[in-house]
Amino acid sequence: MAETGWSRHALRVGFVEWRRSVRATRTDAARLALYGVGALFGLLALSLGVYLLVAVAGDLSGVRVGDGVRGNLALFWLFLTFIVGQRAISLYDRVDAEALVLTTVSARTAAVGLVVAETLRALTVVAVPVLVLTGAFVYATGALLAAVAVPFAVGCFVVTAVVVGVTLGWTAALLVATVPFVARHKTALGSILVLAFFGGYMAFQLGSVGAPVDMALLGVLPPGWVADLLVAGSPVGGSTLRAAAVAVGAPLAAGALGSVATRVTTAYWYTDPVYPTDDGESDEVAAPVADGRDALAAAVAPLSVPAFGGQPTRRVAQLALVRTRRQPARLSFLLAPLLIVGSTLLSYAGASGGVGLDLAPVVLALALAWLSGAAFGLNPLGDEAPLLPATLLSTVGGRRFVRGLCLPGLLVGVPLATLVTAAGVVAAGHAPLDAAGLVGLALVLSLGAVGLAPGVGTRFPRFDAVTVGRSREVIPPALSAVAVYSLGVGLAGAVAAVSLLAPDVARALCAALVSWLPALVLSVLAEQGLPTAGLARTVAAAAPPIRSVPLPAVRAVGYAGPLALVALAGYRGYRRAARRFDDCQLD
Repeated sequence: MAETGWSRHALRVGFVEWRRSVRATRTDAARLALYGVGALFGLLALSLGVYLLVAVAGDLSGVRVGDGVRGNLALFWLFLTFIVGQRAISLYDRVDAEALVLTTVSARTAAVGLVVAETLRALTVVAVPVLVLTGAFVYATGALLAAVAVPFAVGCFVVTAVVVGVTLGWTAALLVATVPFVARHKTALGSILVLAFFGGYMAFQLGSVGAPVDMALLGVLPPGWVADLLVAGSPVGGSTLRAAAVAVGAPLAAGALGSVATRVTTAYWYTDPVYPTDDGESDEVAAPVADGRDALAAAVAPLSVPAFGGQPTRRVAQLALVRTRRQPARLSFLLAPLLIVGSTLLSYAGASGGVGLDLAPVVLALALAWLSGAAFGLNPLGDEAPLLPATLLSTVGGRRFVRGLCLPGLLVGVPLATLVTAAGVVAAGHAPLDAAGLVGLALVLSLGAVGLAPGVGTRFPRFDAVTVGRSREVIPPALSAVAVYSLGVGLAGAVAAVSLLAPDVARALCAALVSWLPALVLSVLAEQGLPTAGLARTVAAAAPPIRSVPLPAVRAVGYAGPLALVALAGYRGYRRAARRFDDCQLD
């Protein structure tokens, strides 16, 4: 039963947790850099939105909120809910200093405090953009009511997404803790859920660029009705009934779901967790683990790792698969930025007229090739954690160690990227030559990524862990490793895809780069007072006539060149990773 004044205590708990998050962010240079890059792109998008808003201010009286706008907001709400749910089950499924907190305040106070803290984190991220957009909207429309309606609508949007996400995340954690089947197959079930969500999300994103799935279908969901509340009191037409439903229903729904979340988390915190072997499976199934004959092979079942390159290589591959299976939170550090970047590119494609469903195989090829290397080999030394000294002193050797890290990507990632891209090519109806090129792109790019990832990961290792729920620790790849690896794979794949599908665009971009880069260098030299006239004539004479290059040549060179480079980089990355492993010394 909750203590007297529990709501005040919950607010204090939430505020303290929020302040701790802010302090942790300020002391983490990598996280600050990541937020800085995100803020830069956000400011660019916000500036464009404000400019468009002010530019069409005179025509807003004839604008009405449609189902397409509501559908986009509903899709973004689902994305935010999914991210919060992931954070709830992996990062904030238990309160810090649990024994002290739960003997000091009630479980309701602690649970509501965690919800308040997550809400404050989300509101901190959107505070500045909301203030800017509110001011621009009031200035453009002259509607003073928007100064209240816009922040209130955003608050309803964020609070409901946080409460629903936390409730779903804690419910999933309770199922893992109480249902043996879910506990035993949590990684497989979680992967299926993540893939299903990503598939649906990308399908609706592609709907904005010509896919059969229409974004307006999501306009019937109540979270999309926030659009009608955003324009309340302005010349923009919206549904008064929907706006009133959001204004009244959002606080009520948040309160009701908060009560459900409290009950769920109370049951979760005070329930002894089950173990995967508690479901009554036979001794024959558990025998390989019990007698120690082949515990690693049993741990990765039903996957089977062939003895490619010898038994040590196989064992390293099995260990990589076991780590991924037992710590699925590692993948969340990779999937979240991948989803954000992919959805942003698709949104810009849709806003600029897009290229329709033709974009789907390209996105699939780039994303799955990127995951093929990043999932297992982007932090080889850090993943060993306390076992690194023993691993370095073993007889495994650098080549067999790195080969073992590459093996899961070769067995799972490369076939998956190739087959899924082939299915996307068939669905998009590409011409035979383009279809073969995209499938080859997925194959070569994923092969190169599998070798490139350990090369980059050993160059930028990370050994410090991130604490997640139940005081478990996960060591994600270093931000610098993710950035360098993503730049190499993404740039090579993008250049090859554009050269294959739109050689005229590739030729124009290359010509613009050749003419812009020397001009930039010459302007910098001129500002320093150096003579540039002769150099300018030399550059102009030496500049190749890019615009006159035949399109077939652009297509062949622009496609084959980047793929050859990424394949060579993958081989060199594999060799360098093996050498760094052999030369690694611990202080």
